[in-house]
Amino acid sequence: SLSLSLSFEMAENGGGAVVPSNGGGAVVSDAMVSESLKTLGKVIAEEARKDGGYIPPLLASFTARVITLEMPRFDIFKGLTPEQEKELIDMTMERCTRKDDPIFETIRMQVTFESFYATELQRLRQKQIKKEQDNKSDLDKIVEIGTHLQSNAQVASLYRSIFKLILANSCVDESKQDRNVEREIAAALESVFPQAGLNAFNMTNADEKRAQISDLVNIVLGIRLFNKEIKKGGAGLVDVPEYASQEVDSLYEEFELESAQMGDLCYTYSDIINLEFEKPGSIAASLSSLQEELTNRRQYILLIHQLQHEVLESIDVIKAGKQQLFEEMEALKTLVGLRTSVPKEQVYPKFHVLAGTWKALIREREKNIMRRNLLQQLQQFKDNFQPSLLDDDIDLVKQTPLEDNKIKLNFDEFVETVVERNRQTAEEQERMKQLFGTPVRLVKETTPTFMSLPLEHQGYCPWSLVSRQGLLLPGNPNIGIVRYKGRHFSFVDDKAMKDFCLDPDKYIDGVLTRARRSPALIHLLCLQQYIPNSDISDLFSIQDIYDTTTLTTSSSKCDAQVQTPSYYINTDPVDPNYEWNEWSMRRKALQMADLCNKRTHSTQTNLSHAKRDNDTQTYTPTILADGTMPGKGTQTGIDKSTNVERNIKYIAGLRGKPDTKMRTVKLTLPEMVGHGSNPPLNQRYSREPLGIDV
Repeated sequence: SLSLSLSFEMAENGGGAVVPSNGGGAVVSDAMVSESLKTLGKVIAEEARKDGGYIPPLLASFTARVITLEMPRFDIFKGLTPEQEKELIDMTMERCTRKDDPIFETIRMQVTFESFYATELQRLRQKQIKKEQDNKSDLDKIVEIGTHLQSNAQVASLYRSIFKLILANSCVDESKQDRNVEREIAAALESVFPQAGLNAFNMTNADEKRAQISDLVNIVLGIRLFNKEIKKGGAGLVDVPEYASQEVDSLYEEFELESAQMGDLCYTYSDIINLEFEKPGSIAASLSSLQEELTNRRQYILLIHQLQHEVLESIDVIKAGKQQLFEEMEALKTLVGLRTSVPKEQVYPKFHVLAGTWKALIREREKNIMRRNLLQQLQQFKDNFQPSLLDDDIDLVKQTPLEDNKIKLNFDEFVETVVERNRQTAEEQERMKQLFGTPVRLVKETTPTFMSLPLEHQGYCPWSLVSRQGLLLPGNPNIGIVRYKGRHFSFVDDKAMKDFCLDPDKYIDGVLTRARRSPALIHLLCLQQYIPNSDISDLFSIQDIYDTTTLTTSSSKCDAQVQTPSYYINTDPVDPNYEWNEWSMRRKALQMADLCNKRTHSTQTNLSHAKRDNDTQTYTPTILADGTMPGKGTQTGIDKSTNVERNIKYIAGLRGKPDTKMRTVKLTLPEMVGHGSNPPLNQRYSREPLGIDV
């Protein structure tokens, strides 16, 4: 295992940031301490696995830091000796294996919640990143195919790729993507982006193609959502707004129930503890045990409130999304009506908004599933220890309520009550700067932002934390809030406010001292920025949670089985030169080897010696002065034709008067010789008939 002391020696020798300390030693940087604590956590987790147990490395790291805060002799900023390191490892392992310890269960709850919350957020983030990467890959493929469309096969491939991208972003589970869904998507795609428009798509640049296809995905989804609304389509689309609304309402009720139950229990603890402080010796249970259990319950309810606040925000988001969907649907119904076609400039933006809102509601559902998983993780820490509450103490508190004999104090005697306005004058701003280092009181009536002021220590009273050994009592804002050096504090009563205003630094430093003695208060009161290396998030990353590469020497064994399929399906492209027959491969190899001993020769025969191609290149003749080209022309072609003598008979007298007599006419055509394109020769022979015999 890596040694902490060795790590610090490396830091002192130049391996990290080192500054001299007042004691003459060396102080290691916070980053170096965090890395060393992470290394120590892995070592402790490995030791636990060797013994057959399991301790998460993150829990071991933070527990080791808790021990160093409780025991100042473990000065991790100056380095530990090997003996101190071994002692720290043993104490950490003993602390991590404790049972029925409310304080350690509080620390375990904090570590588990932080790590699980980060893991779930990372899971959602990785899912979104993978979806974006897949879409980007599909878009790149579409752009590549659509850049040079030259054949019908490329056009069909481009259209199929666009259809697959829209189907993958159709907000329909793969198990429900049937033929009806595909037909609806194909019809919507053809109406928005017909195949005839691919030629214009081919002429655009790559960025315009990506933007056009991205808009096309949302427009097609918007069309299907509108068809679902008017009961004319929407196959496979579930009612996401209704499901999201029902789920978030049910989740809020669960958080409300948990908060109410744990809140009543915290009030019971507070009443019993206050009774013991007011009248020592009244209760039978241990006061320290009750305060530790109250700390655990307060941490539980704070985490519940944190998730409950997120659920409230989710309710607002879902309501706004449903309202926007309703308004856009109504606008589309009014715009479309009974018309078969509408201008795309009017409806396409609304379809785009519908798709974006629908996807936002789907992401909100996923976040609520994550919050439900976090609630289930928290509920595991609800009964992790045996409570010290006794029925006799509870009955005693009910029978003898605390007497309200506290004297009401005049606040003006020990603190100044200031008036704040949204717009302050220059004199008022200067006055506020002068009062920065002085406690001032703010009340609801004169402070517009009173309900949204961020309270220190999660709203718990610093006076009770210091004066009553870390007792967690929520402040009472009705008596006012004290502002000191830009921080706001709430108190349980007038006396607590008065003591704080007389010496604010005493109680502020006292809370930090109490948190170092009981480190479970650090995260509960949000004091990580005041105590170095106390933030759980600094001790882990997502990779560290799943990193088991350092735990390679474990003695644990497991059985492994491998099952192979009966038939393998080859998905590789076909190789035309592949040969499975070994004898055929041997024959081809021998032929190739035999070629190495061959020679190539050629022979010219009588039939082939004259078969050759000749090329001749000449200079272009110069143009003459009259603008003509030099040269001569000769025409040698003669056309000849011969017509033999022909006798033709005609019958006359078939028409005319009734008394006309029929007779026979004989026409004799003489022999004739034609000379084609030589007209003078043709004139020697008359084409008139030689004679007519009747």
